[in-house]
Amino acid sequence: MVGEAIAVAVAHQRQDLRTRGRNNVDTIQTFRNSGLARSFGVPDDPAGLR
Repeated sequence: MVGEAIAVAVAHQRQDLRTRGRNNVDTIQTFRNSGLARSFGVPDDPAGLR
């Protein structure tokens, strides 16, 4: 019972981290697409980062 609760909590936390990671990628992508990145000297990412 306790183990199950812990497993559920860990799964939720993992999902949260995955979502946060995706949001970060979106933010970086938007930053790169905006042309602001170029003015900071950040090269365009040909791999697409996704």
